[in-house]
Amino acid sequence: MESPALDELSFGVEIEILLSPRSEDETDATFSTVMKGNGWDHDLSSRTGFMLARYNQSRIIRDALASALKKQGIRAKAKNSSKDMTAWDDWTLVDEALECVTNFWGIEFVSRVLTTGIYGWHQELYHLFSIVDENCKAVLTKGCATHVHVSPGLFKFKDTQLRSICKAAAVFDDAITAIMPVERKDNPWATSNFQGSGESINKRLQKAFSAVKTDKWISFFEYIDCNVYLHTAYDVMSSGGRAGRFVCWNFENVTKACGTVEFRRPPGTKDAMTTGHWVAFTLGFIAEAVATTDWNKRWGKLNCGGNVKELRGFVSAGIKRLSSYETNAALQRDGIKLIDGARTVFDADELEEIKWNKAAKVQREGEFVTKAGSRANTPETN
Repeated sequence: MESPALDELSFGVEIEILLSPRSEDETDATFSTVMKGNGWDHDLSSRTGFMLARYNQSRIIRDALASALKKQGIRAKAKNSSKDMTAWDDWTLVDEALECVTNFWGIEFVSRVLTTGIYGWHQELYHLFSIVDENCKAVLTKGCATHVHVSPGLFKFKDTQLRSICKAAAVFDDAITAIMPVERKDNPWATSNFQGSGESINKRLQKAFSAVKTDKWISFFEYIDCNVYLHTAYDVMSSGGRAGRFVCWNFENVTKACGTVEFRRPPGTKDAMTTGHWVAFTLGFIAEAVATTDWNKRWGKLNCGGNVKELRGFVSAGIKRLSSYETNAALQRDGIKLIDGARTVFDADELEEIKWNKAAKVQREGEFVTKAGSRANTPETN
């Protein structure tokens, strides 16, 4: 059965970043007023004895940024407790546990539900980052990431579409690792589904992938065709359960109301151009994956995956299918290139901290998943 092509995709982006408020005379009036009203003292914030709890500091910054964004026409809300609900068409600002950097606070910006069929998503990113930059300094650490969620819209991915995405992810696994900066090549938060390590990995999937060297891709594709369905994709592409989401391609949410496949591999970003590139890359990759029907004909008799040049062509072809000028313009084709360097090694203390942070994260649903699932008229079944 063929995999139906998609000419429009819904999506969302989660942006992890460390921010520090600029001095009062540099920020806009709305931001400064909210900061002061909530008890922030710009002078006190740089002293060793700063008394506010870390979370309260983050809350003040997020409230002020949300107010500044709303003042400039971007619907936004700071989420300060699990009881706070945000609408599907709001941006949400969430406290994020990232590496400690003095006088910087980890914040995750979670987009509203966007679509390639309506112009303006990339322009909205530029608008958002300009407001953030006006009021805060930003830094990125190796723990920062950008996650892109993609769905067909108000419907679920079909079984054949999911299988094609799984095949594309496998064929281009090495190429995707090759284009990542060193801190994202083998990151515990987004390890390769096929060659990674840790509690998120499905050993049977890895075994089937390893067999490509001797049995060619046709054997792996048969494994995917026999095992991947809407309600099994997550358990096939990862270890499943609560820990299975920390892989490059996360299928945890394909059965939920939001219906998304999540690409977790991209690095942290602090500007609209880079964020837009990774959004466009993901959209193009998934669009071309679900449209590809000749996997056996093209790859079946080979025992190696696609290279970076082929990955670039694959993503570019998918962008054309979407017929979105804005998405086409956002993709930096020259940025899909080999990045040399040894993979970042995380030391024992870093891995222990990641372990604890993962344990906290698996207790709750992702913010975009919750938001997209609340969208009016979203069906629960295929």
